[in-house]
Amino acid sequence: MSKRRDRVLALAGVFQSVKGVHDLARQGQTDNTILDTAVLSVLTRDAEQTEEIFGGIKAVSQGLRLFHRLLTERVPDEDMMLTRYAVGVMHIARKLRKNPQLLEKLGSGINNAERSVAHFGRDHDNVFAGLADTYSETAGQIHPRIMVSGNDSHLQNPRVVNRIRSLLLAGIRSAVLWYQLGGSRLSLIFRRQSLAEEALRLSRETATDEG
Repeated sequence: MSKRRDRVLALAGVFQSVKGVHDLARQGQTDNTILDTAVLSVLTRDAEQTEEIFGGIKAVSQGLRLFHRLLTERVPDEDMMLTRYAVGVMHIARKLRKNPQLLEKLGSGINNAERSVAHFGRDHDNVFAGLADTYSETAGQIHPRIMVSGNDSHLQNPRVVNRIRSLLLAGIRSAVLWYQLGGSRLSLIFRRQSLAEEALRLSRETATDEG
């Protein structure tokens, strides 16, 4: 498998996670597939192929389409918030990789989440509460923090907030993967076209599978 393909899958994970954050902040809900894929990606630490981290390419099809659209189309100002979230996630991931103490806490939090999933299943409120706490104790300590904008009634709902923080943690996990695969800020700028083409190719691949 090509590194470009794997890097695009990692970026799809980032953008799918921030799409979920944006949906929850504005509407109080998001696609269950986004939530399930996010939890799986955080818990999967060893995988032979990149797509296994997410449960297959199809699992990040929304992220692939969004990433391609943001790179190639003129998008409404409201959708630019997704890019801002993604930039924040990438920044925190880069700093987190250099902080052994926070990485150790992150590992402990993921271990706890694995036990919680084994007991309750991936979609249980307790799982999201635990992942949200892990986010707050690790990535949430890194500045500048990601400021999520949306409907106050949703942003004051603990159930929604826990899912938002869990998705941010998943986005950071995908961003760390991007860096581990050799991705960089410069490659996002100078290889923009080739990344967009690969995202489109993979997106069409998932559409073919669905057909």
